[in-house]
Amino acid sequence: DCLAVVIQFRGSLRATRKNRNPESTLYHVEVGANIGACIVELLLSDKNIHVIAFEPFPKNLFCLTSTLLRNPDFHRRVTVFPVALGQNSGSIQIALEQR
Repeated sequence: DCLAVVIQFRGSLRATRKNRNPESTLYHVEVGANIGACIVELLLSDKNIHVIAFEPFPKNLFCLTSTLLRNPDFHRRVTVFPVALGQNSGSIQIALEQR
């Protein structure tokens, strides 16, 4: 739920900003970035946020990168890794259910 993520992040952001330079960059790690809806909300919430995003699914990755490329400011503030994250290193095949 993007709204919950943004509300939680904004609360953390306010607490963090009290003790930091307001112009310093804050980093948010988005594991399972999906199509980037939450990332867009986070980027809109503060101009000094940089997102590190992980998304392994090609269709989601296409939507995510397309959104970022349409907005140069967003593109500069997001680093995307086209991989999944897990507890162990290795490779697995991910199968999507056809609908």
